[in-house]
Order: sequence, then structure tokens, then C-alpha cells
Amino acid sequence: QFGHTGNFCGFITNTLQVSNGFNDHHDHAQITGSWLSACYDLIANFDKNITNDLNLKALIGTNLRKSTYTYLGQATSGGLIVPGLYSIANSKGTVPNPTELYQPKAVDGYFGGITLGYKETFVLDATVRRDRSSTLPENSNAYNYYAISGGWTFSKSLSQFSWLSY
Repeated sequence: QFGHTGNFCGFITNTLQVSNGFNDHHDHAQITGSWLSACYDLIANFDKNITNDLNLKALIGTNLRKSTYTYLGQATSGGLIVPGLYSIANSKGTVPNPTELYQPKAVDGYFGGITLGYKETFVLDATVRRDRSSTLPENSNAYNYYAISGGWTFSKSLSQFSWLSY
């Protein structure tokens, strides 16, 4: 079996004008921001009965995510020259420098897992994932996740009790 997914996670853009007519300054601000994210997943699966009693399942895959946040904000200083004319150019005082942000981020993930089942009663499962983030220092921008678990379907071991079902 082989499967893959690709999806566009999201895009948001917003422009906001904020005016405060409730004080002597009658300040005004304009804010524009956007967020864009794209994701891609690729997964390969394997499922095989090795013997009548032993089953092996495995998967390996990758996950890529890239996002960008941008922001631009500008405000008047000292109120408005002409009350009710909400424009940055209508500032009484010197207009301060705009606030600008550009924050790109990329996370690349690689993962795998193995599940070994015996007589549909016992299971051993192991997984690993490694992510690398563009926002961390280059010499320590990767981190790992590990897991091991086991399971026992105890009702299969209690077949001598006819009153017990699952």
C-alpha cells in the first residue's frame, strides 16, 4: 500500500483600521497582516502476515510544513489635523516609523513505525520521528521523538470462560 496527501493548510489576510475618537488626540492606525501555510505529507505503508501467527506492519513518511506571517502597522502621532479624516497623512505630529514583521518558518519531519502482532493477542509497537525547524539555531535545530509500547488482548487468553465475550 502507498498513500500520500498534499494540502494547503491556510491563508488569512486582514486589513484593519482603528480610530480613537474618544480622546483629545483622535488617533488613527492602519494594520495589515497575513498568514500563509502549506503542508505536504507522504506516507508508505506495509502490512504482511509473515506466518499464520505473526503479522508485521510498517510505515515510513515525511511531513513538510512552510508558513509565513507578515505584519505592517502604522499610526498617527498627536491626533488628527482634520477631525474625522482618518488617514496616516492627516497626523498632527511626526509619523513614527511603521512596525513591520516578516516571519517565515519551515518544519521538515521524518517518521517511521513498526508493529509486530502475534496471534492477534500480543502486539509490540515502536515509532520514531525527527523534526527540523528553521526557527531554531542551525547547530541544534532538530529534535527526536521515540516511543515503544506493547499490548495484550487478555480476553483472547481467557477463552475457557464461555461467559466472557469481547
